[in-house]
Amino acid sequence: MPQKENRKIVRIGKTSMGITLPKAWLRYFALNAGDQVEVVSNGSIIVKPLTKIRQAEE
Repeated sequence: MPQKENRKIVRIGKTSMGITLPKAWLRYFALNAGDQVEVVSNGSIIVKPLTKIRQAEE
């Protein structure tokens, strides 16, 4: 799974914008439409899943 990927900002409605995430990332973190994520801004923007991360090395 790539660790870094360039994404475009897209318009959502008249007053909002967002980014899309690669499907592989959503599967890896078990995220679906409507799930919540934490967004942290401290000189950069970090998006963290609020769901438990899948254990890849089981």
